[in-house]
Amino acid sequence: MVRAVARGLSNAEIGRELAMGEGTVKAHVSRALAKLGLSNRVQMALLVRDAGMKQCSRGSEREVAAGPFPPGPGARAAKGGG
Repeated sequence: MVRAVARGLSNAEIGRELAMGEGTVKAHVSRALAKLGLSNRVQMALLVRDAGMKQCSRGSEREVAAGPFPPGPGARAAKGGG
C-alpha cells in the first residue's frame, strides 16, 4: 500500500488495486503515516524513493526495480487479470 501511495494513486485507485474499500485504504494510509511519523502522502512517497536509493547503492538492479516493499496481496492478480 505504501508503494501505491508513492506511485501517486488515490485511495479509490489503491482500493481497486488491492480489493479494499476506500475507507479501509484511508484508515491504513493514516495509520502508516502516524507510525512513520509523517504528516502527508508526499512525505511517504519521498521516504519510499529514498529507501529505493539506499538499496541502489548496496542492492541489485532487480531489487531497486521491485522497490523497498514487497508487493501487496492483490499485485499478482492485478497483473494477470488485465
